[in-house]
Amino acid sequence: MATYEYRCAEHGVFDQSLPLGTAPESAACPACGSTAQRVISAPMVRCGARSAWSQAIEGAERSRYEPPVVTSVPSRGARGRPRVAPMTPALARLPRP
Repeated sequence: MATYEYRCAEHGVFDQSLPLGTAPESAACPACGSTAQRVISAPMVRCGARSAWSQAIEGAERSRYEPPVVTSVPSRGARGRPRVAPMTPALARLPRP
């Protein structure tokens, strides 16, 4: 679903949610019922917090020309090995890697 904006001469701008690409050029105003014309506006492409958005942009810019180089495998830390679920009889017959 997409949000489309319409402008009524008396009551101003209102929104309608319609399937993408199905919005008519005019719609009835929910307040007075008169014909309102569709308004072309900028799409809303940003989601989440402003800080997360700016951090993603900065990270992309930093790695644009010189991406970070990995010299070793990251350590597992205090966790150690991951726990393995016990084998069930049905899985015990499968070949192991």
